Amino acid sequence: MHQRINGLSIVALALIAMGTFTILSVHRAPARTAAAAMPLVLAATPTLTPFQPLPTPTPLPTAVELPPVVNEDPPDRPEDIRLPYDDYILTQKTHGAAYGDAAIDLAAGPGMDILSPISGQVTRNGFDIYGNSILIIENEVWQVKLLHGAFYPAEGDWVGIGNPIGAESNIGYTYDIYGRSCWRRSCGFHTHMNIVDRRTGQNADLMKLLNP
Repeated sequence: MHQRINGLSIVALALIAMGTFTILSVHRAPARTAAAAMPLVLAATPTLTPFQPLPTPTPLPTAVELPPVVNEDPPDRPEDIRLPYDDYILTQKTHGAAYGDAAIDLAAGPGMDILSPISGQVTRNGFDIYGNSILIIENEVWQVKLLHGAFYPAEGDWVGIGNPIGAESNIGYTYDIYGRSCWRRSCGFHTHMNIVDRRTGQNADLMKLLNP
């Protein structure tokens, strides 16, 4: 009898041990799953996410101030007139009749100062239908039209004769000596100048201005 009881006790103890192990296994499984998932949730964010400060941009250079070209008062001697350069090469004689000009082309060198031929008011600074940059200056005697330069004054400004009003360029409809377009090429730099005598409504003879 003593041995039977001991055998049953051993079986009972074995069943109890197996049940306890099963219960502990069931309760531990979720804990392991949560623990395995935690590193994904707590992973460090990259250095340039939206939550991190972005690098400070490099400041842009300060704009270069242009030379003063504006006069406060209208001209005292509107009849005075001059060429847009002190030293120049005549690159084309009178031309432009097809579009109403009797113009000449002058060149002093890329980037050279273009000087105002008269004292007057800037009535246009923009581009014509051909893409040429255009500056028009007027007073009661003359209307001056200049093309192709990088021009400074704003419309409405008064400029004095001989003041810098732009830099020689090749903006627009310009060609090299072989008749090839200078678009986006370093050639064709010059100033196209046409002057109308407002007293007569006729183009001025600029060859006479070159050879008074």
